[in-house]
Amino acid sequence: MKSILSAVLIGLGLGLGLGLALPTQAAVTANSFITPQIPGVGTVQFTSGSPENSSVTAYTAGANGARCNAAFATTDDTVAHFSFLQIFSTGGLRRISIAVTVAAQTGQGTPSQPLIGPSITTGLPVDQYGNQYITLAAGDVLKFAFDTPIGSGHFLWMSAMCDDY
Repeated sequence: MKSILSAVLIGLGLGLGLGLALPTQAAVTANSFITPQIPGVGTVQFTSGSPENSSVTAYTAGANGARCNAAFATTDDTVAHFSFLQIFSTGGLRRISIAVTVAAQTGQGTPSQPLIGPSITTGLPVDQYGNQYITLAAGDVLKFAFDTPIGSGHFLWMSAMCDDY
């Protein structure tokens, strides 16, 4: 009985390609699924004293790169703000710039606005759930900026949710 079970397991393993290395397969590394390892959130708060048109770093990709699944912005100001999400490569070159107008506060609990999405950005990859994302290479930097003055005593918050590989 034991030898029959061993033969079945060996046969099953060979049938699945386990334990048998053909000469054409010997040097091939199996594909492996890459999953995020370190989740992170980068948030920037701009105030009335923040200089317009200057980028502020929110997130820096780790040694294996990162994937940004969401980015959003909100304000408590009564004025809309023209804002930017920018990705810079390790050499300082801008790879992508997404411009969005963050709507003025219309009352308590005004929801944040997405900075990544099909109605805002085109050409970004899509995950298995239909959501767009941004891939960052090792050392890439995600920055936020705005170019509309922020009213006294008001804020503009911008956040990105990214996962290092």
